[in-house]
Amino acid sequence: MTPPGPPFESRGGVLAWERRAAVRSAVLAEATKRMLDAVAVGPGGRVLDVGTGTGDTALLVDERVGPAGHILVIDASRQMIEQGYKKIRESALSRGR
Repeated sequence: MTPPGPPFESRGGVLAWERRAAVRSAVLAEATKRMLDAVAVGPGGRVLDVGTGTGDTALLVDERVGPAGHILVIDASRQMIEQGYKKIRESALSRGR
């Protein structure tokens, strides 16, 4: 019998992570704001998001850096990255970018 892989390598694990996104965002909102303020993320900025997961923080960064900025996201889980790209594309389309 093969042991199960890491939880975020399965589609089910990624969807479970996404279901808790709103709660996680609410709990971490102030800490995330302070972190982005501390490193002066702003218009035209360039940001590397290591361990981006499904892109929640990348979306917040995108709001700050705007169309002149750039965000590079990486994560160890291909499934998490794929879900993140989906969210980022939907967000960009909704904002006309």
